[in-house]
Amino acid sequence: MSPPGRPKGEYRSAQHEGTSMSAPDRPRGEDRVGQHEGTSMSGVGPGYREFHRRSLEDRDAFWAEQAALIDWQRPYDAVCDIGRPPFVRWFPGGTTNLCHNAVDRHLAERAGQPALIHVSSETGSERTWSFAELHAEVQRMAAVLLSLGVAAGD
Repeated sequence: MSPPGRPKGEYRSAQHEGTSMSAPDRPRGEDRVGQHEGTSMSGVGPGYREFHRRSLEDRDAFWAEQAALIDWQRPYDAVCDIGRPPFVRWFPGGTTNLCHNAVDRHLAERAGQPALIHVSSETGSERTWSFAELHAEVQRMAAVLLSLGVAAGD
């Protein structure tokens, strides 16, 4: 069964189990430091509070540190381009590969470790895929897409 509050059939990453990270949002104004409309920090530990505070108060340095944790095919030119308000471009010029960062780069040292856990409250089942098993599934799906004529950029 899924823990209370977890949607049916939710997929979660075993690699980041127990962590919560918010994606970068629009550039912060000085009046927004430490504030997000509609969010509550109650029940959150001090480690997360500090992590969250840094993401708001020192946005570019914080997100540069986070970006260093993944592999980039082409490095980004800047962390955040706010040159055309209200539009924001995060990591402009940079190119990364989601599948490589989520699966492929972990194969050498973590092939047998859990990569994905599926919990179904409808069937009461739970299934865990290792990085090697998940990689095989990704390869199989890539072959299916290729056989259907799907190409890079589609």
